[in-house]
Formats: sequence, C-alpha cells, structure tokens
Amino acid sequence: MVNHVSANPEVSGRQAYDNVVQQVPRNERDSIPTYDCLRSSLDRTRRKHIPPIPATINDVAINGRWCLKRCFQQEMERSSWQTSSKLVVLFEEVKTEERRGALSVAAVRRGDRPPVRKRKYRLLQERIDRLTNSYRNGQRTLNQYWDAMVYTVAQFN
Repeated sequence: MVNHVSANPEVSGRQAYDNVVQQVPRNERDSIPTYDCLRSSLDRTRRKHIPPIPATINDVAINGRWCLKRCFQQEMERSSWQTSSKLVVLFEEVKTEERRGALSVAAVRRGDRPPVRKRKYRLLQERIDRLTNSYRNGQRTLNQYWDAMVYTVAQFN
C-alpha cells in the first residue's frame, strides 16, 4: 500500500487503501490490517511525495508561466510609456505594502493586539482552514484541494 501511495501521491491514503484491498482476493482480505492501523504510515509516505502547503506568503514559490520575471519581461517589451506608467503604479503599490508591513511589525513588537478582520475575510480564512484540514486528513486529493481552493477564492472575489 505504501508503494501505491508513493506511485500516486495525488490519491488520498484512504483511496489508495481501498484500491489495494479491492485487488486482493476476498478470502485473503482478513489478513490485511485495517485502514486505521495504516493511516499514519500512508499519510507520512504521501507527505514525502507532495510539496508542503505554504504557511506564509513568503513560502509561496511561483514557477512556470506565472513567474514574476516573465511578467516584467513582457511589460518591458511593450512601449516605454505604457511600461513606465504601469511600473510606477506597481512600485507605488509595493512601497505602500512595505510601509504597511513595517507598521504591522512595529505594532506586534509593541504588543498591540492585531486588528479585527472584516467578517468576509474571517469566513474566507475559516473556509481555507477547513479545506486544508480535509486535505491533510486525506479526505481530498491534491487535485480536489486545488479545485476547491480556486472555487473558494473565485467566489470571494
């Protein structure tokens, strides 16, 4: 079963267990341990073969066609007026976010309580936490997790 999980890490531990059990003849199924006995080792093996869920925004690595470097290259290929105006706006937004981040860090160091988030953001975070927990518990595959995450974020906007 561990080999099945290693070969298909996008499949949850429960689904891998069920697939292997179905391949075993019925008279030999009594000798197979229950899913609850194998759950931790199946989950551990699965986690070795899939990337971890990023804990912070700094842990997110965007590769491929969404890479920031490529976006800058595309912007630079356009006319200088369009590029410069868009880059100015981008840099202003980056500076604003940097100032907000510095103020937030200073507030944390002072011991201030974090500001109360709007209800819609709290609900979004709760939904994301539920999705993450269902993925970690093996109730969702990696594809199901990302489909649900994309749907949740699209509904939020």
